[in-house]
Amino acid sequence: MKEIYFLRHGETVLPHRYVGKSDISLSENGKKQILTLLPFARSRVFSRIYSSPLQRCVQSAEILGMSSTAIFDHRLCEIDFGLWERRTFEEISTNFPDEVAKWSRNESDFCFPEGEKITDFHKRLEDFVQEIENIADGKLLLIAHGGVIRHLLCRFLNLSYANYLYFKIECGKISVLELYSEGGILTRLNGEMADV
Repeated sequence: MKEIYFLRHGETVLPHRYVGKSDISLSENGKKQILTLLPFARSRVFSRIYSSPLQRCVQSAEILGMSSTAIFDHRLCEIDFGLWERRTFEEISTNFPDEVAKWSRNESDFCFPEGEKITDFHKRLEDFVQEIENIADGKLLLIAHGGVIRHLLCRFLNLSYANYLYFKIECGKISVLELYSEGGILTRLNGEMADV
């Protein structure tokens, strides 16, 4: 059995906006969110630590004192939202109504305008999943983004990727999954330091 801890990076300097490939930093509040997890980081030994190489995840790893042992993996980068990057949902809905309608229907061939295709995003995550499934038992920590964590939870729980929005993944919080050969069991969602 593997135990996988998913940590979403802290709040960024652009909260409530679509931020995918944009390499932005944590806000002061985001740094404080991660600082509250220091006791968690110091109380566990992880066999492997993976992180997105984007700045908000790297900073989260640094605050936790894990940047020297983390494997920074581009497959854990958030999806590229293209022309939706750095915009609010209201702006996107106003400027791209047809694309928003296609996206909301979970069309498998959807591509964010001038951004990444959903199928390409799934391919790189699937490649990462295969690597994780081949690792021997142990505790793993993944420092990543909301969309990445949602999709990975679907994959490990044998759910369709279309269900990814059923998971609300909060900044600076930890979710935990036990992974067996038959599939995963979600044991914690958006855990605080006191309950992980």
